[in-house]
Amino acid sequence: CVCVYVSDRWSTILAKVCLCVDLLFSYPLVLFPILEMTESYLADKGLMAADTKTVWPRNVFRSSLVVLTALIALSVPHFALLTDIFAGLGQTLLGFVVPPLISMKLSSSFSPRMHAKTWSGGGGGVSLWAIV
Repeated sequence: CVCVYVSDRWSTILAKVCLCVDLLFSYPLVLFPILEMTESYLADKGLMAADTKTVWPRNVFRSSLVVLTALIALSVPHFALLTDIFAGLGQTLLGFVVPPLISMKLSSSFSPRMHAKTWSGGGGGVSLWAIV
């Protein structure tokens, strides 16, 4: 982060606090679908209770998954660079490549001119070229 190399003024400290709050609230949003799928899989196999009255196994499972991901992040050298690569690739796909593909799939007519407009307007061709 650039904030590490900036002097410790009140604005830098405020920016660091805002980044920590952002991480605190965005990490559960990213982790929630994984937890839901894993918990339903474990409940189907009978390894975890599926009812809502016994919440402690779910809380223990979720807490251990958070601790596990924190240990992985701390143990992998240059973890930030690794996540930057995957985030850049994923954001490019989700932002520029997938929407034109969905639009072409959902369009009622199969017009090459319409698909060309979709790709040129969405920037999908440039992004696809950059990924390949």
